[in-house]
Formats: sequence, structure tokens, C-alpha cells
Amino acid sequence: MTRLHPYVVKAMTAAEVGTAINWAAAEGWNPGLHDADCFLAADAGGFLMGFLDEEPVASISVVRYGRSFAFLGLYIVKPEHRGKGYGRALLVDLAKIARDRGCGRMEWAVLDWNDPAIQFYRRMGAKPMDEWTVFRLTDDGIATLASS
Repeated sequence: MTRLHPYVVKAMTAAEVGTAINWAAAEGWNPGLHDADCFLAADAGGFLMGFLDEEPVASISVVRYGRSFAFLGLYIVKPEHRGKGYGRALLVDLAKIARDRGCGRMEWAVLDWNDPAIQFYRRMGAKPMDEWTVFRLTDDGIATLASS
């Protein structure tokens, strides 16, 4: 794992995954507050956290689905630590894990308005999948569909 003294990347504990979920909620994401348990059960080795002087400052996960596909999530660097290379270090370590597991692709979502993130991902070599449209059903829609 990466060391940018005094920055260290290591595997998350279950409690640290909870910290990352709280960060996601604070960012305004809808992280699926109970999804982490399922993802940890499916792929506990795919959750990393970056620590600066033993304080958690960044998180990322890659949950493997099948042999060749992984979904990247919980990619968060605390705002006061952005732009310092900590997020890139996490992404590099995560790519190593994905490569070593034989994953042929990683995918994730980014909001259209988040241009800094989009540009960062492009610099890392990621390509947008403009041909895809995300659909969502929420509680009322699920209930309506289930009742039909």
C-alpha cells in the first residue's frame, strides 16, 4: 500500500467503513446506509482508507462482481485534504488490487456538475460512458410497481 509520509493507505475495518458512509452522507450522497454490510460480506478486501498521522482523511472501495468487473465507490477525500495527492494514491492502490484480482474494468458514477472530479478521472485515464442513462425507482415508485 502507498506511503506518502505521514500518509498511509490500509484496508478498512468495519467501523472505518461506517466512517466512510458518514462522509458520503455529509457530501449529500445517498450511499445506501445499510449497503456497506452487504458489500463487506461480498468483498471485504476491497475497502481502503488513507490516514494522515493516523487520522482518516480519504476512503475508496472496489467491490468485485464476478471475475472481471468491479464497482468503485465511497471515493471521498475530506475537503480540507483535497488536491494533495491522497485521493490519487488511494486510486492507484485500488487499481493494483483490481489488476491483481483480474478485473478487466472498474466503473463508478460521478454527478454531471462535478467538473473537478470529471477532469481528475479523465487525467487518470478513465473514459465517460455517455451512451448510458441511469434510472432510479424510489420508495413510492417501488411500492407502486410492486402493487401493479
